Amino acid sequence: MSAYCIQLIRGWDSEALSYVWGEDTSQETIQVDKRAFLVRRNLFKILKQLRYEGAVRRIWVDAICINQSDLKEKTHQIRLMKKIYSKAKYTIIWLQDLKVPRTSSKLRPIYESIGMEDFYAPLPKGFEGTTMNEYDLCTILDELKKHPIVSLWDKKHMALHMMLFRCIDHVISNEWWERVWTIQESYLPSKAPIIFFQGQCFSFDGLQDAINVVGENRSSPEFHDALSHCVSPSNEISGE
Repeated sequence: MSAYCIQLIRGWDSEALSYVWGEDTSQETIQVDKRAFLVRRNLFKILKQLRYEGAVRRIWVDAICINQSDLKEKTHQIRLMKKIYSKAKYTIIWLQDLKVPRTSSKLRPIYESIGMEDFYAPLPKGFEGTTMNEYDLCTILDELKKHPIVSLWDKKHMALHMMLFRCIDHVISNEWWERVWTIQESYLPSKAPIIFFQGQCFSFDGLQDAINVVGENRSSPEFHDALSHCVSPSNEISGE
């Protein structure tokens, strides 16, 4: 890994990372300009997953680009944050791969209002004939769009809708969204942010599209009955 200087008077061909540092302060060693450099373990894992094999990838990372032990420099760099992120190609939003506790769910009121107590339980493999990863938002969304909305939804359509609904919940219930400055960082570049979550990658526009699709489907009068049917005893979702 190499460090380099940038000029904020014009755009720079680099991405900017936005992530939550987390409570784990344990550290790992990386190489910056052939020198040992300590970073938190969660950032170490992020960098390993983002790096390109055999190619250069330029990413601005606060924990590396700002001298965290120099209060004067930190204060100066914090004032430049708006310029730094606004000049980046786009922001990489890294959401920790953590399961969302039932109490943290942003959509919990909706689940409870329709009596779906098992909504948080893991989906069984091959749920209603689906084969995609339950966190693969783009694939789930594409599959759902292939099924037209009719008055009586078939089981696979409802399964896809449930998967998309759950996936959105896991994404928007992540602690990253609770920090105002991280959200501001993501909107500053001219291009839409890219979200990494549970081994999946999708654009912020893709997330917004998924939310719009779910919102449109929920307006159907058959929504509550059909969605509840998906977790009836014949389609039981059991916990681990």
